[in-house]
Amino acid sequence: MTSIAEFDNGKRHTKKGNDRFTNTLIPVLRESATSMYQSGFDVDVYLICHYPVSTERYRQVLAALPSHESGNANTVEVSLTVWDEATPIGYAVEHSTRRIMNVTRGLARQHRYVIKDKLLHYDMFVAYEDDMVVHGAQVQQYRNVSDALYRLRQAAPSRLDNTYTIAEMNRQFHGPMTATQLSRMIPGWIRVEVALDGWKPKRTLELPIPRDFRWDETGEEVSLDPSICCQIGVTSSNAHMPSAPHIEDLYFWETTIDALHLRKMPEIPFSQLDWVVLQAGNTEDWYEDTKFIVGRYWSGTDGYFGHQQDPPDSTLSHYINNQGGWMATRRQLHEWHSRWCLGGFLPPYDPPKFHFDGLDSRSVEYWSGGIQIVGVKACNLQRIIPLQPQIFARHLQYHASNNKQRQRTVQARSAFTKIQDLWGQLNTVRKNAEQAIRKERDEFGQ
Repeated sequence: MTSIAEFDNGKRHTKKGNDRFTNTLIPVLRESATSMYQSGFDVDVYLICHYPVSTERYRQVLAALPSHESGNANTVEVSLTVWDEATPIGYAVEHSTRRIMNVTRGLARQHRYVIKDKLLHYDMFVAYEDDMVVHGAQVQQYRNVSDALYRLRQAAPSRLDNTYTIAEMNRQFHGPMTATQLSRMIPGWIRVEVALDGWKPKRTLELPIPRDFRWDETGEEVSLDPSICCQIGVTSSNAHMPSAPHIEDLYFWETTIDALHLRKMPEIPFSQLDWVVLQAGNTEDWYEDTKFIVGRYWSGTDGYFGHQQDPPDSTLSHYINNQGGWMATRRQLHEWHSRWCLGGFLPPYDPPKFHFDGLDSRSVEYWSGGIQIVGVKACNLQRIIPLQPQIFARHLQYHASNNKQRQRTVQARSAFTKIQDLWGQLNTVRKNAEQAIRKERDEFGQ
């Protein structure tokens, strides 16, 4: 966990002087670590802070971690390591060595050094900012989808027996996939906030895709389960972190449906992967070989967006879905670093891809928001989210500070949309895509 501020400074619609350590970091850490521990994971916590962590603060963190009574004392079940005053020092101006300063955006880079140092100690790494709740069920869900992708890779050919052009491959949204296509896929997340009392979005984006909440043949409407991402224990909840939000109160803001696509995954026994959402951020335009290209069914294929005949540029920042962190298995880290990420994923960060050990103009979001993982000049990986409602809900992550909804700059550039409505629209697109498959098979007599 990375923490830049012990007390809020009043920016980004926070209350100046608010004890962020006590009111945000501690509840989020308690909720996340306890949930992971109770889910059966062996958990170690590494807390990386910009500020000095006093003995009192250290004891606060220890008291928030899972423990059990042993004799007359409590034994903490989760180990704790604190790296305080961890912000790297760099040149104030990139092309001048006359003055150095704390590069606060570089604090988001520091977890990579911890991970590289401990790479052989763990098989799962979860690196998030101090206001992101991550439950144990979500860590397990990430592992489940990753395992399903590996099983698909093992059964996949290195090349497909076709003569598709690159443009044609981009439109192949179902059928067999190459091992290379599948190796570019990783589980994705959508960050959500809970609408606090009295808040309503000032700007909403109503796109003309009808919402269909009926998933299967029963015809019953489905509601996503908000408890998986956003239910907070009574010892962690507070005024800005309600304990049991309703699904209608969950909003997202960091993408729009016109930037999203769907894909029907290949079928193998016991796989939970069927229809998946392809999130924005990466691009297929890099590749001149069809074995890399993940075909897709665009949400606007059926004319919902009027004169907009093509998808928008999915690499634009307002479509990317910053995650506030990321997770990965040890195997994935090795593949990302050695195969997919330009310049590598773990340190050292050397030229020509990196300058000043990565302390150039790279943002916090590059290191901890997932921008490097999906970015076109970085790893260019494809995030996916299974569309089945009971699984889709496991890929929502709670931005527990709930402050984006109150930031004027965010409200000015982003539309806040109910996550339930997004799923209903995606479900409509899925049914359209299924109809297209049936039509295709009828035409070819399959």
